[in-house]
Amino acid sequence: ERRVLTYTPSNPAAWQVEMGNIGQHYYRWRYQFTPPSALSGDQTYLAMDQGDQWQYTTTSGSDENWQITGTSRSFSGGSQLVARLEEISGNRQITYWGVTTSGLDLYGTDQLDATGKLTDSTVYWPPIHYFPDHDPYVGQSWSTETTAISINAPPKEITVSAQVIAWQIVSTPAGLTNAWKVNYVGWTGNDAQNPSEGTTSYWFAPDIGTVQWVTDGFAAQLKSATTLAPK
Repeated sequence: ERRVLTYTPSNPAAWQVEMGNIGQHYYRWRYQFTPPSALSGDQTYLAMDQGDQWQYTTTSGSDENWQITGTSRSFSGGSQLVARLEEISGNRQITYWGVTTSGLDLYGTDQLDATGKLTDSTVYWPPIHYFPDHDPYVGQSWSTETTAISINAPPKEITVSAQVIAWQIVSTPAGLTNAWKVNYVGWTGNDAQNPSEGTTSYWFAPDIGTVQWVTDGFAAQLKSATTLAPK
């Protein structure tokens, strides 16, 4: 299964039959530009521990629920990723995250229907850098140029830029929390002269996770979380 013999008559007599290691050939072809990543970062600081759960109250009138459901090596080339189930108003998706010494990276999403059947899948390559592995500083910024590859749409070129705006106290239904405010701006479209743009502000609290976010026409605040210290 891992070896192949080839006959090449133009080779010298002693080298006309050659043995190739197709396992190594496949490995180099598959992972040369997409090296596997492992969960080598601080999962607790980045709020990516197994079993973590969050509930958010939203401006849509329905609560949004997140839960870390486990890890996956199959979503992106053998990388060990954290899977987070996110649900609101019957809509469900699984987001896949890399937790490395560089921080938190978003690898992609699976969209599910009410029965759990896969309806769409999107891979970001390279993954979108979401948050560093340690406390950032006000003014810190980073950017990711990626390609979104979906099973239901042509590939799209996306640029996501982030900037740390402030370290501030956020008031949510779950209580007062110190959090980093980060603005994310995404440009989508292969036409660089006329891209579509979206902006989202996230408030991220170390060891707790996302406590609030605001985007066009939608906002959410933390209602409860297993990552919160007991009162």
